Amino acid sequence: MLVAAGFLLAGSEMKAVYKPKNGIAQEDVLLRVYLVGHGAAYRNVPHPADMTAQKLDSLRPSGLEQAAEAGQILRGKAISAMIASPTGQTRQTAEAITEALGPHEGRYTDMRTL
Repeated sequence: MLVAAGFLLAGSEMKAVYKPKNGIAQEDVLLRVYLVGHGAAYRNVPHPADMTAQKLDSLRPSGLEQAAEAGQILRGKAISAMIASPTGQTRQTAEAITEALGPHEGRYTDMRTL
């Protein structure tokens, strides 16, 4: 799955039991997907004409705070994977969320390595 405008996080904490046509009840794991946009980036505000492309594609301090807050909100949601587009602003957002989630949740996958 690829989300062009941001990135996605997936958790599998929910389970459901269903009864197929053969009448045998089976347990199925449901996937819950969280879509998160990147934090505030320099590109999205008035900026000097000579700002480098790399700087434009990075998060402002407020964007890093937004990403950390998103991670706090998602903590405990059993995030099992995180996939981000290759832009700098989405990678920085994913990294900040991963840090906020802590070592036992969420694994960030850089789309450039897939």
